[in-house]
Amino acid sequence: MQKRSKGLVVLFLSLSMTGCFATTSELQREVNARKVLETQLTLFKREQRDRLKKLEDHYKTDVVRLKAELSKARAELSRSRSTLDKLKDTVQRGQGGVAEMFTTMQKLQENFQKSLGQVEELQQVIKDVMQKQPEQEKKYQDIQKRYEELLRNQKLLSEQAIPAKLFARARDAYKAQKFDEAMKDFKKFTQNFGSHPLADNAYLYIGDIHRKRKELSPALLAYSTIIKKYPNESEVPRALFRLGLLSYQNGQCSAGRRYFLQLSRYRRQAPKLAKDARQFYRRSSRFCKKRRRR
Repeated sequence: MQKRSKGLVVLFLSLSMTGCFATTSELQREVNARKVLETQLTLFKREQRDRLKKLEDHYKTDVVRLKAELSKARAELSRSRSTLDKLKDTVQRGQGGVAEMFTTMQKLQENFQKSLGQVEELQQVIKDVMQKQPEQEKKYQDIQKRYEELLRNQKLLSEQAIPAKLFARARDAYKAQKFDEAMKDFKKFTQNFGSHPLADNAYLYIGDIHRKRKELSPALLAYSTIIKKYPNESEVPRALFRLGLLSYQNGQCSAGRRYFLQLSRYRRQAPKLAKDARQFYRRSSRFCKKRRRR
């Protein structure tokens, strides 16, 4: 019996060395994803700043130039109209040579029509530029929408990174046997991020810390929480195995058998634990009787 008890203790203690090492890759993926998004966001901001600056400079230059040309054409048109009016007045009063005045009038009329055409053309160009502004505004809104979407993704990723960092800090404290610090961070994690993929891992660590402190009821509660709240997560087999062992140690043979029987459903997911659970299930009656005699 002593040999069996020693074997049980060794196996039970070895479980404390198992944990959530599989989450390292998940944390690294989150870190890598955040870095990629931050790089994309930085490039996107730089591209949009440059693009918007070019668009603004382009429109400012075009509008200023067109307005200057329009002002110049209007001034020329005004001068031509004034000269033409004077010439008409001179003709009406019979002053100057008729041929000379006719030639000058014809030239002024040509200049007048040319200036008038330039004004109309410039007005049309400015109208076209102004009509294009809604289209450019739409493009700008599309760019702004993409930018806001990237910001939302960045915020979401940051929110995912915060619990990951908290979990990593708690796990490091656990490995360093700083159980008070680890317990504080793991509880904070479960309170603030109960729906996070690492929540079941956090409860497993909490149960392990209670178990190391010989605190049976809180340990059972932590492991049971995994079964109830996270029935489809990866730590369910470990939680069942720990519940079975603690129940045996506490003399609760029927409860232990029930947990080990449940664990048999996870033969593919956790074959080693399922095999060990089957062995404990088979010898549970004899083991529990021995403990009751003590």
